[in-house]
Amino acid sequence: AERLELVALDLLKSGPEGFEAAVAGCTYVLHTASPYPLSSPKTEDELVRPAVEGTLSVLRACAATPSVKRVVVTSSCAAIAYGHRGPIGAEKYNEDTWSE
Repeated sequence: AERLELVALDLLKSGPEGFEAAVAGCTYVLHTASPYPLSSPKTEDELVRPAVEGTLSVLRACAATPSVKRVVVTSSCAAIAYGHRGPIGAEKYNEDTWSE
């Protein structure tokens, strides 16, 4: 675990310096953060804007950091959780379930 460091940043409030400091000296970056509201968002901007802006901030910081060799960006469970009949989690999800 001494080679693994977990860093938490606010996707919308952390400036470029925060992201650059977070990836400084890293060889690999795993970006797993994405907003996940407890209730359905009123507008797409409540979910999509923070996800896109946060991901772009991480990618820009990684591009500006010579030590970073690889970046992995994971998807959010929100990509499959919405747009289906019945309550969330009531059905089994697979690769055919992804939202469009």
